[in-house]
Amino acid sequence: MKKITLTLALIISSGLMFGQVVLSEDFESSSSIPSGWSNNDIASAGDSWIIESTGDAALVAAGNGIVYTLGAAGNYAAFDSDGTSDNGLAENVALESPTFDASSLTQVTIQYNHAFAGNFGGSGFVEVSSDGGSNWTTVTTYTEDGYIGGTVSTDITLQLAGQANAKVRFRWTGNFSVAWYIDNISVFQCTETSAPACPVTISPTQNQMNTPTTAATDGSRQVELSWNSSATAVDYNIIFDGTDLGTTSSTSINIFGLNFNTTYTYEIRANNCFGQSTGCNVITFTTDSCTETSAPACPVTISPTQNQMNTPTTEATDGSRQVELSWNASATAVDYNIIFDGNDLGTTAGTSVNIFGLDYNTTYTYEILANNCFGQSTTCTTITFTTETTLGTQENELLNVSVSPNPTKDILNINTSLQIDKVDVFNLLGRRVISYEKESIYNNSINISSIPAGIYLVNILSDNSTKTIKIIKE
Repeated sequence: MKKITLTLALIISSGLMFGQVVLSEDFESSSSIPSGWSNNDIASAGDSWIIESTGDAALVAAGNGIVYTLGAAGNYAAFDSDGTSDNGLAENVALESPTFDASSLTQVTIQYNHAFAGNFGGSGFVEVSSDGGSNWTTVTTYTEDGYIGGTVSTDITLQLAGQANAKVRFRWTGNFSVAWYIDNISVFQCTETSAPACPVTISPTQNQMNTPTTAATDGSRQVELSWNSSATAVDYNIIFDGTDLGTTSSTSINIFGLNFNTTYTYEIRANNCFGQSTGCNVITFTTDSCTETSAPACPVTISPTQNQMNTPTTEATDGSRQVELSWNASATAVDYNIIFDGNDLGTTAGTSVNIFGLDYNTTYTYEILANNCFGQSTTCTTITFTTETTLGTQENELLNVSVSPNPTKDILNINTSLQIDKVDVFNLLGRRVISYEKESIYNNSINISSIPAGIYLVNILSDNSTKTIKIIKE
């Protein structure tokens, strides 16, 4: 499957450009809920929306900042069911707007940009009220697993046109689910009378061959798409290889995750409050070819060395042992695959990586393969090493704990008579991919169906003692 990605945050234009605005909130005025807005903890569970400005989305790998995911700028409203609101109680909490006057509007639109992930039972409801909040009508519902988002515009004329005591709210329900992030809320009457014309594309051009690419940070190739602005347009949708990648207010954007000598298509559509341009040209182009004539040589490993005994380890964050693998760079290589104990752990552009989840006095193997656009190095040396011997048994390690089935596709049972306090699941590069608190562990079982197939380390905590077990997710 091709990975096609925008390389800049999707910046959504404000509804202030649309005409008569009766509500506008970008959350920039304060680091707390703005004046006039309120948290309504309907379930009385101690939950609340908060204002954030930086950080990664809940349960997203480090480095995928929420500003990127959401398309926000600066502050935004957040409800983190997995983190700040994980108190074991069912959640039903709404971020409510102040009352606003829509009595002069004959057509009403609500627009916002957001990122929503409801995994494990979370739901989001966009609701409006015409009587100051006594009664609410749902206009949009979200229940999707995995992040969805971007700009949303919804016609709420039927509910709020001509109403003097109008309100809107964003209501979350769930229990240790994932999260919802919202920014740039606007309620307005559109003053446009038609959708904008299709943008005129600049680059790449139709049927362009050998389209120049540059190296992206992940080792793939990237191309800049550019186009002329369209009169009355406030933003643009990028359709790449038939997939809508969302909107940007810019007139150029980089797409990475591309390959050499491959044909792609793109289409740029312009948006305003009236609608979206139609019948726009679909541009086809082919990327340039790889200039390398051979795959890179195998990297020369530095540490651990072949057949090294008593290899020093350090303690990892989960209490297991970790070892740093390091190697010399290979000429023309853009990244390296780490093969550990026969399992491909993925790529890194660096020349060292920590592997954790290891044990004392245990033999392991690793192999480093170098990649460039031509291909991957072959017949590289597989290094065997043995970790150091512990001086004694770790006092805090849980005994008589196992998991089943292993491998598993979804449900993982923790076989023990102990009370489980927490379970963290890590990949072999030490990155936590999912976490379960006591309240979400039912009958000593967890559901890992949402994580990709691969090898993981399950860290089990009970009464300040831990045990880490390697599992295979099919």
